[in-house]
Amino acid sequence: MASAAGAADPDLTCVTAWVDASDRIGGGQFWTVRLPKLHLKDPARLVQVDHELNGYAWLVDRRDFDAGEVSFLVEDAQTVPWHLPVPAVPDEVVDCGRYRILDFGTVTLPLGPLRS
Repeated sequence: MASAAGAADPDLTCVTAWVDASDRIGGGQFWTVRLPKLHLKDPARLVQVDHELNGYAWLVDRRDFDAGEVSFLVEDAQTVPWHLPVPAVPDEVVDCGRYRILDFGTVTLPLGPLRS
């Protein structure tokens, strides 16, 4: 049982490696990004948002929202369908097992007001 707790999580590793290498800021809904955010070199690279890209200021450093925009979204099976504030289609969808990264490339999506 202890070995299972210490085992590597390839899906989590995929997301964190991609986000760390991207040198960009992305977003995701609370339950989706909590774990990846904790494992990033810079946790501010993932911003907690709701399904409409309003900042979700629950259990995070509110300075995360200073970025004002994101260029990718992380989602999983629990993600509520997105209602983006601007029309956008991902340039690429990165498959990371139980996660997907919707990469909008140079297109940025504005963050809405904070809520908690």
